[in-house]
Amino acid sequence: MNDKQQSGFGLIEIIVAIGIFVTLSSTAIVVVLHSFNSNRLGENQTEATLLSEEGIETVRALANKNWSNLSAGTYGVDNSGGSLSLTPSSTSIGIFSREISITEVDPDRYEVTASTSWNFSPTRNNSVDLTMYLANFKQPLSLGGNWSLPTQAGSIDIPGNSQGLKIQLTTNYAYVLLNNSNPDFMVLDISDPALPSQLGTIDISGQPNDLVVVGNYAYIASSSKNEELQVVDVSSPNTLSIVGSFDFTKNRIVNGIAASGNYTYLVCSNDKKNDEFFVMDISSPTSPSQTGSLDLGDTGNAVAIDGAFAYVASDGNGQELQVISVGTSNAPSLSSSLDLSGNANGISIDAAGGIALVGRDNGEVAIVDINSPANPSLISTFDAGGSVSDLRYDPTSKLAFLATSNNSSEFQVIDLADPSSPVILGSLDLGANLQGIDFDQALNRVGAVGSDNGAEFLIVNPG
Repeated sequence: MNDKQQSGFGLIEIIVAIGIFVTLSSTAIVVVLHSFNSNRLGENQTEATLLSEEGIETVRALANKNWSNLSAGTYGVDNSGGSLSLTPSSTSIGIFSREISITEVDPDRYEVTASTSWNFSPTRNNSVDLTMYLANFKQPLSLGGNWSLPTQAGSIDIPGNSQGLKIQLTTNYAYVLLNNSNPDFMVLDISDPALPSQLGTIDISGQPNDLVVVGNYAYIASSSKNEELQVVDVSSPNTLSIVGSFDFTKNRIVNGIAASGNYTYLVCSNDKKNDEFFVMDISSPTSPSQTGSLDLGDTGNAVAIDGAFAYVASDGNGQELQVISVGTSNAPSLSSSLDLSGNANGISIDAAGGIALVGRDNGEVAIVDINSPANPSLISTFDAGGSVSDLRYDPTSKLAFLATSNNSSEFQVIDLADPSSPVILGSLDLGANLQGIDFDQALNRVGAVGSDNGAEFLIVNPG
């Protein structure tokens, strides 16, 4: 090979080397820039969250000082002069803009939303929105109407022979599970209670049995052999997608689910060789992971969380109510149990404000004192006249809402102002059994689902 050929090959090698270097350098720069942007976005989101929280706390402080300080409108927050106060318009803090929206629910309640937004880039706007409800604690809580005269406001007929199973309500949306249906999970728009409308739908693997919605995700308990827990992204109510799931080592039928913080709690049908209670970490919603479990010895049908304890309604004859300490997520332990009279199963439950309500398949509702979770005690019972498939309790109003099979009053409102002497406040004859029930945070509407083939979903308002 002559010198010219060697020189030519050397030049080609140099060009190739330069090309490889440029490619690798470009890739490294992209990775570094992406990492930088991710870190910057995280820092921005943290600061925006703190600003929104500060806005919420400012409104809370003003309300606590004097309820008349509040009125509906859009505001900013002024932190000059050493104290926080509301201003007539949104305010800027560095790259952030903060706006406080106050909406009157009724004269003694406001919905407050603090929104902090910023331009992350010329083409990308981000925001952190936090919402809370404020009540005038110095006045009796207004329920937005008379729950002694409940009225059906609206309903939806879901095509086919489907039946409503469970429901969770927010201010504007209802999240509904169905039986004998494909799809079997849907989101409904209930912003107009008289005219609810169907939005997005999706089919869940296996038979869905219960759900809980946390933020932008619905966690669904099912009988699927490979996906007993399924996670649905509901951030866009018109377009639902399954984004995560969890497969237990052994095939399980998950009957109930509840959530608190970064954890969900699941109860399953009895399995003599495996546990029936599970704690799941959902801090990464698309990748839920099991942190702990416990052998209940019986089928767990429903679960509710209050503080550091899970309350389970079970089939156990001798322990229809089981109280589980979940303060340590990887080591749940049985704190106590309560034997309710007779052989009826506990099939529904709610717990709040020192009281647990256990609905049973014989129509009984057991009202239990749980101020000492290690020593629950029966206060009284109430006969709903039909299997109590679901129930919800509001500790502020002392009202419980029941979904039952009572053929003359499937929907019932129970007054627990005196838990030792519960009384029925109002009811509705709907002509078909109810399976699921929930109320919105403002307690001015209740959603229910059941077996009525012409109205599987309905909205009930106070009179």
